[in-house]
Amino acid sequence: MKHFWSGIRFSLEFIRFIVILILLGSLLGGMSKLIYKMFGFNLDHTIGGWIVGCAILISVTVFYKNRFQKSGFYKGQPLSPTISKTFLFVSLMMFIIAPFFS
Repeated sequence: MKHFWSGIRFSLEFIRFIVILILLGSLLGGMSKLIYKMFGFNLDHTIGGWIVGCAILISVTVFYKNRFQKSGFYKGQPLSPTISKTFLFVSLMMFIIAPFFS
């Protein structure tokens, strides 16, 4: 019976992660699109758009692992500060280089 409840908790946490990913990903995607448009870049249907999407996915995953997972159904370990900073730096670099691939 213990395995059943751990499976249910994992499933609920996965659904929660998907909802958070969709909400925060949409918000960050819209904000980044507005910022790029202010600077005269259109990343729609380009490799740069895919790079921004990957950067958003990395950012939301780090934010989720470090902030939201503590309060969820499945208690996991947060990312170490070094790994968090590295992932966020890579994500920031992806946001910066994306217009060069438009």
